[in-house]
Amino acid sequence: MLNRDSSIISSSSKIDYLLDEFTGELTLLKSIPQGIDKTECHPENEIRLSQRLLYDNSSP
Repeated sequence: MLNRDSSIISSSSKIDYLLDEFTGELTLLKSIPQGIDKTECHPENEIRLSQRLLYDNSSP
């Protein structure tokens, strides 16, 4: 019975640790702004700019 009790306590400690870590992650997520304004997000333009910067050999 003693071994079983210590196993339960060990499992409980692990669960508490995971809950604390998860709570920390949730707190971090709440501090992030609500999202990107989709009117200002143009992935095609970003890709073209990146490609131009990577492959343009005319830079000084």
